[in-house]
Amino acid sequence: MAENDYALIVGLQNYPGLGDPKLGGPEFDALQFEKWVKCPNGGAVPADHIDRILSSDYIQPQLPIPPLRNTRPAEAEIVNVLYKLRDISMDNIQNGRGPRIGNRLYIYMSGHGISPTTFGDLTSEECALLMSDVDDSLKRVPRYHIAGNYVASWFSKNNCFAEVFLFMDCCRDNTQVPAVNMCFPPTGNSDETKRFLAYAAKPSRRAKEMIINGKPQGVFTRALLMALRGAAAVPDPKSPVQGYITFESLQSFLINNMRYLLDPQFANDPDIQEPNVRFYPDNSPKTVVIPAPVQSFPVTIEAIPGAVDDIVIYSSALKTIVQRLNAQDLPKVVALPREEYMIIAKTPDIVTIPLSVKGIEGAINQLCNYD
Repeated sequence: MAENDYALIVGLQNYPGLGDPKLGGPEFDALQFEKWVKCPNGGAVPADHIDRILSSDYIQPQLPIPPLRNTRPAEAEIVNVLYKLRDISMDNIQNGRGPRIGNRLYIYMSGHGISPTTFGDLTSEECALLMSDVDDSLKRVPRYHIAGNYVASWFSKNNCFAEVFLFMDCCRDNTQVPAVNMCFPPTGNSDETKRFLAYAAKPSRRAKEMIINGKPQGVFTRALLMALRGAAAVPDPKSPVQGYITFESLQSFLINNMRYLLDPQFANDPDIQEPNVRFYPDNSPKTVVIPAPVQSFPVTIEAIPGAVDDIVIYSSALKTIVQRLNAQDLPKVVALPREEYMIIAKTPDIVTIPLSVKGIEGAINQLCNYD
């Protein structure tokens, strides 16, 4: 168990002030992420180091709603958790132990979101989760959002953790604000902490949901959990059967594969949802997120007209033959790890056919909707 790791998980889907009181997926997504965080083969974070905030944890005002300010959770509920962590760091400093709280901090937030753009700042690297007591007239007011990048950066710059992960499954509607919500004073300049930041969409883009077994789930969270549960694992050079998920492989999986979970009706949408994923420092791509066995995925090898003898599946990365198949047995479903391959056949000329295993083969792909 990762005894020195911590997690903050937020799923908000009650927004009466925005005209659509209920989102479908944030709570389900938050609970699914919590399962991974707790799992011994996942984040392995101790239960008493996890703070979870859901809309259903709070008694909501009955309609017709009196003052919107009665809707919860609001800023204070989330900031209280952040200050609880900050207080641990401050106490450590006062007792001569330094600012370090633990090894790793996970922050997961899902709900309605914005890209808060300050005056004069035409491009925002920030993503902010809107609070449940917001309405359209209050989106520009800093206290009605939690700025994910600011929070993650604060814990990083103040050397509170060795690694900080931020995952945000929300829309990023451009919203001009006087300032982002600086729930902590802007202190710290450490560059020791490694950070992995992943947003469901790029600035100005919208996040979508998909229906899985009758339940709505964010497309980003679906891809993220597939990746963290092993789909993003790459082979350990010392033992190809074993593997691990790295900053680089997690980034690659999300950027290259999330689009395949979107409903085909959005394929030609110029504003198609694409994740925004990056890590710091730039020289940390091989940082291990978790060890994970290399998974295999079902792929159909189609018949090759005129093929004689065996055909081979050649690994472009490992430079080795990974399978031989009798040409007469095709088509056939085989299981292959996520990688680039080449199918080589004799017809009697030599034919080569590229094969890309994305790591989402066999995944459920149902209707996606704007949140």
